[in-house]
Amino acid sequence: MLYGSLDMINAIIAGDEKKRKSLFTRFVKRCIALVLLFASPVIVSLLVHLFGADKYTANVYSCVYEEKKVTISYTPVVSKKKGKESEEKASSSAAEGIIKGAEELKKVTSEKKWTYACKGATTVLKNYRSNVTSTVCCADGVAAALVLGGVYDENTIANTKTLTKDKCGNYGGNNESATGLQAFLITQGWIRIENPSDLEPGDVVFFNPQSDKNFECIEKEGTSRAGHVEIYAGDGKTYNWGGNTSIQSQGAQNRVFPTSGKNSFIAGYRAPEGLGE
Repeated sequence: MLYGSLDMINAIIAGDEKKRKSLFTRFVKRCIALVLLFASPVIVSLLVHLFGADKYTANVYSCVYEEKKVTISYTPVVSKKKGKESEEKASSSAAEGIIKGAEELKKVTSEKKWTYACKGATTVLKNYRSNVTSTVCCADGVAAALVLGGVYDENTIANTKTLTKDKCGNYGGNNESATGLQAFLITQGWIRIENPSDLEPGDVVFFNPQSDKNFECIEKEGTSRAGHVEIYAGDGKTYNWGGNTSIQSQGAQNRVFPTSGKNSFIAGYRAPEGLGE
């Protein structure tokens, strides 16, 4: 500004017309430069707001630009099941316990060469703890694994044989059938898994639909009662006590999930949130 004023004064007092025009032109240029200097922050701010408002914030006079941070929050998917909404969450504690219990029981039944027969979960647990040779069947093995995994206490899981068609909550005696265990899990609020591809480790899986004696609570699920049950181990494998070969095989075994025929897949059931914690 000072130099512009001196140029203006020199232009006025200059006797040479050519010199006067040169000084005046310099004065005008300096004025334009001064205006641009003070206007530049406003121009920059305008450009930022036009082309980058969704990504940057700016202080127009300090020229400090900060990238905006976006917070993304996760909302669980809520699915509708049987006319009411429920969050399909599994208890990770229960799933881990079920896998652990199944592995522990499988180790004994394979090493001691147990054979197939239904004597009840209580008998299975007693002989497992004694580490002796005994018998086990599919439902007894799964029920015992639920106890060994800390999901249910022995008194609760041992009495899961459904006695009547209409009273699915009426249990008595030892568990001797997959049907009893199926009805028990339904009344306990386990989450039904209808597609084998959606199964997760620790899910209890039912096969072999039966056409007779279909209990009321199972009918409400829109399916048949089961004739066989296993525990899903992951990677297409299950823990299975459905015959001598399965009982005496160590660990989980490869499993096919047929959708038709006698041994077809019915449904899987997943422990509800909080169970086993």
